[in-house]
Amino acid sequence: SDLLTERATAGGVVIRFFHRQLADRSAARFLTGREFGGRHGALARYFGPVHPGPDGSYSRRDIRTAAELPYHQIRAEYWEDLELTVSDLQFGEIKIACGMLHDFIHDCDQALSVHPTGSLRIMRTALARSLPALSRMPELALQTLYNTLIWSTPLPPPLGDALSRARAAL
Repeated sequence: SDLLTERATAGGVVIRFFHRQLADRSAARFLTGREFGGRHGALARYFGPVHPGPDGSYSRRDIRTAAELPYHQIRAEYWEDLELTVSDLQFGEIKIACGMLHDFIHDCDQALSVHPTGSLRIMRTALARSLPALSRMPELALQTLYNTLIWSTPLPPPLGDALSRARAAL
């Protein structure tokens, strides 16, 4: 149809309305109140957590998940899941390794704007401190984040648990 267009995005192709006004009107008509959060909740559950394969690589679905998951968790108001996602060093590793470092920082900023917690603040600070290293060597994202966060004490449970998992992966 002339009203739809395809656009390449991280991990795949998405179909969107060609005109922004059509997207806005459709959302206003069909995604009001509970439906809005419900649709984002369904997408957050669909994308779910990401895990590397046996060889340490990530699938296209994982890349797409890394690009979309925090956005849908925020819109669905899945605060606990959002905190676990953004605090997960391996999630950060995927985003950064796939060229989405600034998107990850944006995820942290958006999460902090609606659900400020200690672990989200600590992760955002760690990203800011590590920005030069992460930009130069994204393939070392897990090690870089681990090295930065190990000095932040005390760590809230989501980050402390994520640090333990990252140490096992390293």
